[in-house]
Amino acid sequence: MTGLVKKTAPSIRVLLLWHALALASICLSSILFLGAPIWQLGDSELWLYASVAGAYLVAAAASTVHALRSGSWRFVVAAATVMAALGLVFLAMLITRLQYSRSLLLQLVALSSLLAVAPLAVRFLPRLSIAGLSVATLAVLTLSVLDRGDLLRVEPSEFETRNLVTTAFYNVVTNEYHGRIPWSKTKGGGLDRFGDDLILASGDGRLFLLQLGENSGALDVRELSVSAPMNTDEFIAGTQESVDRRRFRVGDIAVQNHGEMRRIFISHHYWNAQSECFVVRVSSALLDADAKPVDGVAPIWNTIFESAPCLAVRESASGEQPEFPRFAGHQVGGKLAFIDEQSLLLSVGDHRFDGFNSSLVLPQDSTSSYGKTILINLVDRSSEIFSIGHRNPQGLAVDAAGDIWLTEHGPQGGDELNRIVRGGNYGWPTVTFGTEYGTFAWPLSDTQGRHDGFEKPVYAWSPGLGISDVIAINEPRFPIWRGDLLISTLTAAQLIRARVEDGRLVFSEAFNIGKRIRDLVESQDGTIILWTDESTIISIQPADSVQLTESERGRMLFSLCSGCHALGDGATHGIGPDLAGILGRPIGSARGYRYSEALAGISGSWTPEALDAFLADPQTFAPGTVMTAAQGVPDDAARSAMIEFLKTQ
Repeated sequence: MTGLVKKTAPSIRVLLLWHALALASICLSSILFLGAPIWQLGDSELWLYASVAGAYLVAAAASTVHALRSGSWRFVVAAATVMAALGLVFLAMLITRLQYSRSLLLQLVALSSLLAVAPLAVRFLPRLSIAGLSVATLAVLTLSVLDRGDLLRVEPSEFETRNLVTTAFYNVVTNEYHGRIPWSKTKGGGLDRFGDDLILASGDGRLFLLQLGENSGALDVRELSVSAPMNTDEFIAGTQESVDRRRFRVGDIAVQNHGEMRRIFISHHYWNAQSECFVVRVSSALLDADAKPVDGVAPIWNTIFESAPCLAVRESASGEQPEFPRFAGHQVGGKLAFIDEQSLLLSVGDHRFDGFNSSLVLPQDSTSSYGKTILINLVDRSSEIFSIGHRNPQGLAVDAAGDIWLTEHGPQGGDELNRIVRGGNYGWPTVTFGTEYGTFAWPLSDTQGRHDGFEKPVYAWSPGLGISDVIAINEPRFPIWRGDLLISTLTAAQLIRARVEDGRLVFSEAFNIGKRIRDLVESQDGTIILWTDESTIISIQPADSVQLTESERGRMLFSLCSGCHALGDGATHGIGPDLAGILGRPIGSARGYRYSEALAGISGSWTPEALDAFLADPQTFAPGTVMTAAQGVPDDAARSAMIEFLKTQ
């Protein structure tokens, strides 16, 4: 065989050097893909990297042995070998039910596949190819050694994208603002109103003032001179390299108005260098209406709450149940909600001190702050436990009736929506509707899949959605939604509108956003604003309040046709044929669809003119057609908009 299929094998020295550098590149790609060196990754990410690297090593060894024995390098053999090895990785994940990032897996599969077959290029340019790979590997390694946060912040170019999303009662427009907030490897943070504007605290503690134009027009972003009082550098200096420093983060921000002044409250981790342990703090500072420190220099931060006890970060001997698990700062909770002008409610996650990952069971320990909601008195800074038995409470909201709503991550499955009552025990880690990752049970539950003996959730999701924040819709911009809860998700990348009546979830509607939504807030005019893990700001508003293009208007109108017609691959038919690619297609020719004789007997193709005539009066265009919308679309502008939209499909 010739061409790309078979080439003279490179020398054994070249092959070994290439595969060694390629393996190093796969391992170091975590710097680019995740913003952290491989030794700082969590368990699931580390397992994924080890599996893909092992698959690459097996494939490389097999293809190298074949090349040396046959004296030739075959593209097909190398590609088949790496696909087979990676297939075993997929199979192992299915069997173990491991929780993992699909986007990360696809990136690693693409990278390892490319590197496995790349010796074809080495055959022609051995020195140049290996030199290039060496330089790239060295550059990434240098970043991993030098990084203390700033080098891994990416300043992407600024651009906007707009999408139309169809919901049960509204077509809505989502405007995505990219590149306004520098990307950071540290996730988390939160949004809140700041007068007529919004304030954002990113996961790494930076603060930004957001000013959104009328009808979600231009977004102006100003980074403030103020930042959260986190001591990340001390945390890095006081912990081992194996600790995932990305999880030391801000949990949320809340704002209270005092005339022309704004008091901000930020929940965040804090490292006690002297005792070598961490806590969750709520810190407060006073800003003016322009988000500047009132004294004109720097804000005076006051600590109004600090969790107890202070938790150590230690590595335990292999095989032992640790008292102190690996640092799980991503389970900080940290959500803030005002009960009234003098009371602030805080959620605190268990940080995996749950009786399984640690010998300590802090969520059920009345002397501990972890796995609780905490009521803070803003007058005298006293605090009390409000509810117990929580794992990772990611969302907290108080509705117009005063009911308190909390969204909470389960383990594997069992994400919950809870109505919080004072003194309530919500059961974690004794009961859960979820299971331990990779298993079919939660080890601490006596009766699997039950929630008996404790406050039950209003609703629980399985599989889990990666549930995050929750807000109550209070403004009239979406009148049908008013009074409902809006819940955001990370893994599912969706918003869920939920209506609770008489203590039951009676209606739930999910619609896709396509981003990992970390936090959301309702702005002064009722626009919904989202903050995502991709450092994107997204605004959501009714489509009828936005100046749409003709194609966008056509998409809105097409939603009326979607009950019968799909826009899939041209062959995903419903009651009517799939209309993907209809422009230019012969009339009555969609593969796999059985047309009426009226349409099947018409010659020619679907030109814009033919489609316009059919939409205007189906019976005149094709007498006897069974199209249910036989009355047609009488409005010229509506037909034109629909055709413009169909041109893009």
